[in-house]
Amino acid sequence: MTQPVPVRVVTLEARPVQMSVVVAGRVAAARETTLASTVTGRVWATPVAEGAAVRAGTPLVVLDSDEWRAAVAQARAQQADARNQLAEAERQAARQRVAQADAALRQSRARLD
Repeated sequence: MTQPVPVRVVTLEARPVQMSVVVAGRVAAARETTLASTVTGRVWATPVAEGAAVRAGTPLVVLDSDEWRAAVAQARAQQADARNQLAEAERQAARQRVAQADAALRQSRARLD
């Protein structure tokens, strides 16, 4: 027969567990974007601080719009002027057609006589 093996008995009790993890590393943005503009202008405001998290559609830079507003006003004025010139040309063309028709009628009557 075999000899009995001695067994050690331990009674379990609840104790707080402490766990620490020490790591070395570097924090970096998940996404980084280079900012560029398709138009030139004076920067009026920068409402977002560098490095701040933003959502899609958040204005990052506000440009001075006075120059662009003036350009729009000028384009509208040019458009109105072009429409006026077109209307005047159509009136002149209509008058010339009437004048040509009158002259053609006079010429036809003169030939008939």
